[in-house]
Amino acid sequence: MSKNIWGPKTTGSDGVMSEDDFIAFAIAKVGDGGTTWRKNVAKAYNAITNHDGQAGANDKYPHKGKAVCHVSEGKRGAGNGVSVFFTAKGEVVASVIGIGYHIGSASYHLEWRLPSWDTANSANITL
Repeated sequence: MSKNIWGPKTTGSDGVMSEDDFIAFAIAKVGDGGTTWRKNVAKAYNAITNHDGQAGANDKYPHKGKAVCHVSEGKRGAGNGVSVFFTAKGEVVASVIGIGYHIGSASYHLEWRLPSWDTANSANITL
């Protein structure tokens, strides 16, 4: 079942985000990382919309009682890689709560996160 991503659209309203809305959202939050980075953000969008909504072992940093899922695309480290953290409501709606990139096999640097996501006040997390 396809999952919708809910958030700000380029039209200025909130709703189900298109791939273009999602890329614009990521750029607004962390800046534009260039052509390859934008392609990886688009891949992350597609991975989220096809995600099963199961967080697996990634429940170390829940958001408002919900398990946090994530997808990563591209190479590790700053530059081209991107990791997007999100919650899933049921099987059909996802909300993005953080954007960053891999710094290790199970560690991430968060470039942006919702203030309501408690990551122990750290920009670096390990799942």
